[in-house]
Amino acid sequence: MQLMFQVLAILAMAVTVRCQESCLFDGCNCTYRSDVNKYDIICVQPSNQVARPNYFPSRNATTSQQRDMMDKIGNFFVSSFYFKYVPDDVFASLRIDYLQLINNGLEKVNELSFNGIAYLKHLIVHEPTFDSFEEKSTLHLRDHLEGLDLGDCNLDMAKMSKMLVQIRLLVKLNTLVLDFNRLSDALIDTNFMSTFQTIRRLSLKSNGIANFNANLLAGFKSLETLDLSNNQLHDINLLIKSLNESKSSLVSLALNNNNFHNITTVIELNKLEILNLASNKIQHIAYDSFTNLLYLKVLDLSSNQLKSFDDRLLTYLIRLMQLRLNKNQLKKLPNITYVANLRLFDVSGQSETIELDDYAFNRIR
Repeated sequence: MQLMFQVLAILAMAVTVRCQESCLFDGCNCTYRSDVNKYDIICVQPSNQVARPNYFPSRNATTSQQRDMMDKIGNFFVSSFYFKYVPDDVFASLRIDYLQLINNGLEKVNELSFNGIAYLKHLIVHEPTFDSFEEKSTLHLRDHLEGLDLGDCNLDMAKMSKMLVQIRLLVKLNTLVLDFNRLSDALIDTNFMSTFQTIRRLSLKSNGIANFNANLLAGFKSLETLDLSNNQLHDINLLIKSLNESKSSLVSLALNNNNFHNITTVIELNKLEILNLASNKIQHIAYDSFTNLLYLKVLDLSSNQLKSFDDRLLTYLIRLMQLRLNKNQLKKLPNITYVANLRLFDVSGQSETIELDDYAFNRIR
């Protein structure tokens, strides 16, 4: 859902001028954002109107002003209508940065739904009824779609497997978001993980995943960001081992809100900059677990059950800038004297009284 939230934030901050009377689509609001020289098209079915079955906002006859608009669509947002499929050719000749289809009863994208589209950078589909991309439906997006967000689409692995053939045609795709679905442990299907060589960001949060074999990431040759937060993962050492063996080049790894306990394995992700382990049940971390994390900048261990934090864990974190240990059970502060780049150090909210050694405030200027 992160792509959608980014778009909504953009809409909230923009300097706008409304132009509903000359909008490209009937019944929609077209808003000009002077700060970026873009138009936003907002189509939301009013709650006090009876939804017309199988109705996608119809496209108006093109005027000279609308021809300029066709090349400058920043966000195209369609919500609360009722249509099972996107009509053929409805986006023909349009250049769109973000297209959002939210809660419309959409079931499928047809072969010609995107026929003739000039450009689409990000496609966001949050439709619990969504079932498939029909054969050849993504060919029209092949050379320009960079982000695909299928969050909250009620997808299980059977549905996902059908879509993969079409998704793999998107040769420019670098962001794949599959949050809030039902993919669970079926992700061990090797067909899912193969041949995604352009993907840099993969998000699988809130899917009920209990076991994840990271060796299956071998097909993600360019993966930099992996989000497995808010799942049911429990064996962090097995996960770390498989991540190490996958030779991943991860820069950001989110494992917060799972069921991890003790970390006893050395993390060998030597390009990692952000590691989020917040809101687990971690009680112990072996002193050498972070030995290879020379580029780590952000470490979040908040809301765990740590009673101690070995000073040796910080020895190799020479670039660490943020360390969050708040809401644990620490009785003693770790020695941060030699963590030269540290800018944020949070140990608030401990369930025990913290012992302060002589070095506790050495870094305060």
